[in-house]
Amino acid sequence: NDYFAPTFTLLFTCAYIIVGGISVLDEENPLPLGIFLTNLNVCNAIGQAYGSIYKVLLTVQSSFSSLERIVHLLNLPTDVVKQKHLSRRRNELSGKLRTEARAKNPDFKGIAIDLLPIRVEHVHFAY
Repeated sequence: NDYFAPTFTLLFTCAYIIVGGISVLDEENPLPLGIFLTNLNVCNAIGQAYGSIYKVLLTVQSSFSSLERIVHLLNLPTDVVKQKHLSRRRNELSGKLRTEARAKNPDFKGIAIDLLPIRVEHVHFAY
């Protein structure tokens, strides 16, 4: 794929050398040699520019599969609503437990959350 643009430029330049060379040698209406050589340089410059563009397009094309994967992953369903409900439930429960802990230990000078027991409920694990 990297050789497409240089090969195409070379073929186009060869074709122009044949056609333009015949025009330079034409006796009735000759193409000036300076214009012929300038056109060859322009053809090479355009070929190099298209080669650069072609390499960029190949790079963009090679990223399509990764982009497809990212789009697929971003469109998967989320559990944000479930996590929101769980978080609110935990906040309510810990709020009640902190209030009860403060009521049971009014002389405690620290943070009420330090008085809470560590509890783990409904733990499921599979391997």
